Amino acid sequence: MGAIDSQSVKNGMFVSDYTGIDGNKNVNGRKRHILIDSLGLPIAISVTSANINDGNESKNLIQKIKNVTSRLTLIRADDTYKGSFVDEAKVLGYDVEFRQKP
Repeated sequence: MGAIDSQSVKNGMFVSDYTGIDGNKNVNGRKRHILIDSLGLPIAISVTSANINDGNESKNLIQKIKNVTSRLTLIRADDTYKGSFVDEAKVLGYDVEFRQKP
C-alpha cells in the first residue's frame, strides 16, 4: 500500500525558478508531490511550481515507480486525485482508494 499527497511551500529568499501561486492555499512558491509506502518511506518525490495540478503531476510520479517496485498494488489518495490519475493508475495495474482526513 502507498499514499500520495502534495504540500505547497512558500518561496525562500532569492528564489525565482519554478515558482507559481497555489490558488487553493494562497501560497506563492513550490509544491512537493510525494508517494510513500506503508512505513512512511518515500517511493517517489517530485518538486514543481505551486500552480501545477496535483492530478497531473501524480501521473508522472506513478510512471516513475512502475519499474521500481512490484509489491505496490494499492494507492490511497484524497479527492484531489480523482479523474485522469485513476485511469492512469488502472492502466499500470494499481488500485486507487480515496480517503479523507477524519
